[in-house]
Amino acid sequence: MKTSSRTSPESAPTIWFNVTSSSNWTRPPVGVIRVEQNIFKALTELYGPERCVPCVWADDGFVRWEPDVKKGGRGSKSDAATGRMVRNVMPSTPSFDLSYKYVYKLVKALRAGGKKPAEQVLEDITRTFKMSPSEGDILVTMGLDWDHGYKERLYDIRRRRNVKVVTCCYDLIPVLYPQYCVGEVSRYFKEYFYNLAWASDGVLCISKQTERDFRGMITESGMPDVRTAVIELGDNIPAQKEDDEIGDAIALLADSEYILFVSTIERRKNHEVLYRAYHLLIKAGHKKLPKLVFVGMRGWGVDELFSDLRLDPILGEHIVVLDHLTDAELLLLFKKTLFCVYPSLYEGWGLPVGEALSLGKFVLSSDRASLPEVGGDLVTYVDPWNPQAWADEILRLVDDRALLRRKEARVRKAYRPRDWTNTGTQVKALIDDLFAQKRNKWVLQPGYDCSSFVGLQDRGDLRTTGHEGFLMYGPHFSLGAGRYAISVHATIRKATAGAIKLDVAADGAETILQKFAFAGTVGKQVAAVEVDVPAGHADLEVRCMVTAAADLSLHMVTITRM
Repeated sequence: MKTSSRTSPESAPTIWFNVTSSSNWTRPPVGVIRVEQNIFKALTELYGPERCVPCVWADDGFVRWEPDVKKGGRGSKSDAATGRMVRNVMPSTPSFDLSYKYVYKLVKALRAGGKKPAEQVLEDITRTFKMSPSEGDILVTMGLDWDHGYKERLYDIRRRRNVKVVTCCYDLIPVLYPQYCVGEVSRYFKEYFYNLAWASDGVLCISKQTERDFRGMITESGMPDVRTAVIELGDNIPAQKEDDEIGDAIALLADSEYILFVSTIERRKNHEVLYRAYHLLIKAGHKKLPKLVFVGMRGWGVDELFSDLRLDPILGEHIVVLDHLTDAELLLLFKKTLFCVYPSLYEGWGLPVGEALSLGKFVLSSDRASLPEVGGDLVTYVDPWNPQAWADEILRLVDDRALLRRKEARVRKAYRPRDWTNTGTQVKALIDDLFAQKRNKWVLQPGYDCSSFVGLQDRGDLRTTGHEGFLMYGPHFSLGAGRYAISVHATIRKATAGAIKLDVAADGAETILQKFAFAGTVGKQVAAVEVDVPAGHADLEVRCMVTAAADLSLHMVTITRM
C-alpha cells in the first residue's frame, strides 16, 4: 500500500502545479507533455488533491484549473437558479470560467449560511477552495514554459507574492548547439534561462548532464546561483486497456520484423544517420532487412531527409514513417520490435531509451550527452556521426539472433525500470525542503526591484533628477503578518531639510504602516525602521518621496523578518 505524508490543507501551504501546456495540448502527449502529466499525477498521489492543485495561466494570472467545471448548478431548482445568477452577473472571461466553481460554491454557501456572518462563510470557502497562489505557497511549472507569456511574470510572482517557484531545465541545446534548432533561437533561450534563474527558488534538471550544462551557464553568465536538483524521469509505460483499439495497419506491421525509433522527426534526433546506414546496407546487397520504423511528429530541418526517403531508388519500402499513434499502438510496437535505435546528437535525458529498456528491449544508442546515464552498460553505444558504424551494428544484430537474444535477456534481468512515482518523490523532496526553509530576509536593488516616477536608473541604483515625486516605490511584496526590520541604504549628496521622506505602505498605498527618515547629513546613510504588518495586508512597498531640491542615490533596501 502506498503511503504519503499528507498534511491538512487548512494547516499547510498549497502546491500549485501549472498544467497550462497540457491543458492546451490536443495531440498524443510527447516529451515535455508526458513529463508534466506524469509528475502532476505523482504529486497528486503523494500530497493528495487537496494540497496539489492544478492551475493554468489565464487573464494575466495563475488560476485553479477545473477541467470538468459545469456551467450551471446541480441538484435542486435552487441550485440551478444559483448557477444562472452567477453566470449572468459575472464577466465572461477565461479566468472566470475557471473560477466559476469557486464563485458558485460561495454564493450557494451564503444563501444557505443562515445566521452565520458572511465574513465567516467567505473565510470557510477560501480556506478550503483557494483560487490562485498566495503567500507561502509553491508554484511548480515544468511544461513548455518558453512558449507562454507567464515566463516573464514568474519573477514578480516569486518576489511580490512571496510564492516559492520551482521550474525545470530540460536541456540547454538551443544555447549550446543552436545549429540543431530552428531559426535564431539561441539568443531567445539565453534570455529565457537567465529569467529562469532569477525567478526560481529551485530548478529541476532531468539529468546530471543537464545540471552540469545549466550550472556552467550560471558560472559563465553571472546568473544567480539558484539551487538545482536532479530528477530521473520515469520510463514505465501505462498498461494497455482491454478496450484500446489497434489499427489494422499497425497490427499488420507488428506481425512483421522491424527496428523501432521513437522520436520527433527533426534534425537533432539524427534520423539521417539511420537512413544513410540503411542505404549503405541495401547498396551492399543486404536487401532482406527488417523494416526501419520512425514513429514521431514531423519537426523542422528534415525536408531533405523526407525528399531522400521518397526519391531514393534503392530504398523501396524499407523505411516506414508513422505519426499520431495511440498509446496502445505505440506500446504494441515497442513490445514486438526486434530492438530499438536512438542516434540523437544531443539529449537532456532520452526518455524512449528508458522506455524501451523497461519493456525488455535492447537498444543501439548514440553515446552523446545524457544517454549513457539512461542506458548504463546495457546499451551498445555508437558514434552518431558514423553511418557505417550504425550499419555494422544493425547488421550484426539482424544476422546473429542468438546474440540479440542474449543482449535482450541481460536487459530483462538487469534493468530496473524508473517509476514516475519515484520521480514525483524526488520532486517532492525539493518542495518539502523549500517549505522548511522559511525566508527571513530580502535584499533588494531599487533600480531592479522597485519602480520610480522621477528617478534615473543607474544599474541597481536609483538617483534623483531634480524633479519632485516618488524616487522609489515597491517592491509590492506580500509578506504575511509579523514584525519586520526595514532599512534603506543611500548616498546623500546634498542635505536639505524636508527634501526626503520615507514610509512603508500596503494595500495599494491606502494603508501607511510607518513613516521614517534619513538623519539628513551628507554621505552614506541608512534609514531604519521596525514595522508591524497586520494580517490581511498585502502589496507591501517601501516609498521614497523627494522634492526638486533633493540630491541622492538609493543603493539597497533590506527587509528582515524579526
